[in-house]
Amino acid sequence: MAVSREKKETIIREFKEKLNQAKILLFTDFRGLTVKDTNAFRKELRKNGIDFQVIKKTLLKRAFDERDVPFDPKRFEGQIAVVAGYGDEIEAPKLTYGFSRQNANLKIVGGMMGLKEISVEEIFSLAKLLSREVLLGKLVFLVASPMTQFVKVLGGNTRNLVSVLRALFEKPSPKGEG
Repeated sequence: MAVSREKKETIIREFKEKLNQAKILLFTDFRGLTVKDTNAFRKELRKNGIDFQVIKKTLLKRAFDERDVPFDPKRFEGQIAVVAGYGDEIEAPKLTYGFSRQNANLKIVGGMMGLKEISVEEIFSLAKLLSREVLLGKLVFLVASPMTQFVKVLGGNTRNLVSVLRALFEKPSPKGEG
């Protein structure tokens, strides 16, 4: 069914807004994905503030051209769906990669971070990074670790002094003294 010119313009305008706001875009091939699986994936993404939109490659190209971004989605085979992440740049790749591991019909075929194109390998690398909270926890541990070790060393000296003093006081007196 043909899409009217007005509807196409609306789709392009909405995608350009996403392009302006999104920190990361992932391009996926979703051929063979069931409606049930697509809806489950969309729901999971939406819970995390991430959009999933199926868009024709010609309209996608026009949106990029109007933003003066050199990008040609026609090099991808099949239908393209765009995953747009607005918050943490790692969250969208993590969720998409995780879902693609569970469902072989969803394939990540490319992406953009900001206005720079990124490869599938770079997306996989982002997906495998630890979450922000875990990394912050590790940082706190690394910062606190030297202080903890210093306190233990100081405590060890005190324990050793107490042990020496106890040994001196508990030492049996030599015979003949008294």
